[in-house]
Amino acid sequence: IQLVLERGFPGMVQSFARERLPYPSEAFDLIHCGSCSTSWARKRALHLFEADRILRRGGLFVWSNTSGKEKLWNDMLKAAVSMCWILASRKNKVAIWQKPTNNSCYQLQNHSVFCDPGSPPPDDAWGIPLQACISGPSKLAATSERRSWPTRLLNAMRLKTILSYNSLKLATVEAYEADLNYWKMLTDFYLTSLGPSRIREIRNVLDTNAGYGGFAAALASRNPALSWWVLNVSPVDNPHNHLANIFDRGLLGVYHDWCKALPMYPRSFDLVHASRLFSAKHNCSMVVILLEIDRLLRPGGFAIFRDDIGTLLEVRSIANALHWKTTIQDTDSGPQGKDKVMHSQKTSWQP
Repeated sequence: IQLVLERGFPGMVQSFARERLPYPSEAFDLIHCGSCSTSWARKRALHLFEADRILRRGGLFVWSNTSGKEKLWNDMLKAAVSMCWILASRKNKVAIWQKPTNNSCYQLQNHSVFCDPGSPPPDDAWGIPLQACISGPSKLAATSERRSWPTRLLNAMRLKTILSYNSLKLATVEAYEADLNYWKMLTDFYLTSLGPSRIREIRNVLDTNAGYGGFAAALASRNPALSWWVLNVSPVDNPHNHLANIFDRGLLGVYHDWCKALPMYPRSFDLVHASRLFSAKHNCSMVVILLEIDRLLRPGGFAIFRDDIGTLLEVRSIANALHWKTTIQDTDSGPQGKDKVMHSQKTSWQP
């Protein structure tokens, strides 16, 4: 994974033993397991049921049986049939299954494979044990029915509320576009502050408090396109969870508790973005979170913090202790505005 990240491609290290992966339900269009050692059909097929949870309706599961054992193949086939998966292709040691595009098979299926009504919702993933059941028929559009990229940036299928400002809650495409335009304005400001030479140094980007993914969407919709990819983090202690919307937009994301280490190698990111990360209550101090950000940021990498001036002054004091270079600037709200932006650069200093 470290080599993948250093080449500028997305990657994460995740434990896949007892708990759900930190993604919402039906997040992925395709799951690929080539020459992997995951025992998908063992232990009541817990891992395969988890793959079904995060695979979108009509999505594909590609599996390579490198062992060549027929029993392993038969166990996989039995488990896949129980979940209504369709064997689309099998050649040599590679098989491709497709999750159903409609609910007809589920309606005929034995209900013993469905989760109990009291089971955790499929979108709840943080700290939830793996379950040998499926949540039932999908209510989302199949993969083949989704809009193509980059139109998906404005078409989140699970969108409920777009903006929440002064108790104003809208669920319209217009509000979604307004949110994107707002982040386009902010990213223009960020990029101008960074400058062309620094922009060329950046590839791996971490958004620590992604919201609806507006920051990543604004970057992805730029013309000419940037060669950046963004990992959108939805903090688990934030009551507003929109990671499902982020995936529906065609972006990447993960649930995470910032009081714990993100399962990434040190120095994985060139740029860290933190907009109002510290506005929410965390079960640890600001020092703990900033030390983790410092671990993830490469020497010479950049960090952008957007928050009220009081919070940024606290952040700056800790960043200065880490020997970062910091500058606080006004935002679009002007000198009298409450929000400010702090641009930071990590140095090569070591304690």
